[in-house]
Amino acid sequence: AGLGVFALAWYAPRLAAILLAAAMVVSAVALPLATPASRAVVALRHDAPWIKYSGIHRLLIWRFTADRIAERPILGWGMDAARELPGGKTDLSLRFPDAGLPPGSDAMPLHPHNAILQWEVELGAPGTLLSVAIVLWGVWRVGFDLHMPRAARAGAMAWAAAAMVVALLAYGAWQAWWLSSLFLTASLAIAATSASAAGIPRGN
Repeated sequence: AGLGVFALAWYAPRLAAILLAAAMVVSAVALPLATPASRAVVALRHDAPWIKYSGIHRLLIWRFTADRIAERPILGWGMDAARELPGGKTDLSLRFPDAGLPPGSDAMPLHPHNAILQWEVELGAPGTLLSVAIVLWGVWRVGFDLHMPRAARAGAMAWAAAAMVVALLAYGAWQAWWLSSLFLTASLAIAATSASAAGIPRGN
């Protein structure tokens, strides 16, 4: 994802920014609605046995999360409340024995492994709008900043794309080490860009 967006942003940074922003908005709207039903996920396990059990588990976690979102769509359940959602400790290997999950596969193992779904289930609609807006603001500023060097701008867009992919597939939205990794790598990118703009020589 990062390499693809880097190539696009190198030649068309505004288009790359628009596509990244659109992907975030579409994901926020579609994820709770597009997540397949539990029985459909179990059927998928039989139709596509090459899918790892972790992928099947993810889909079932997202289905459980989507159901909780539907119960409190406006205000959510509270920040960092995903780990305590009602029914979250249900062992899916017992509830869906045909899914091929190992024992102890909880319906909600601490977090949904998807930042947008976590925002929606915990923060509700207002918190999700704010979280998405913060991401869009950063992407938009980089994509439409004509004063940034081309390489720095493309690199920043690639970083954003890679971060989005990981955020939508793994880790908790509030995990300190994950947020620290984002802040650290973003800071290093800014420092490198600043050094380049200031004409500081760098080794090749």
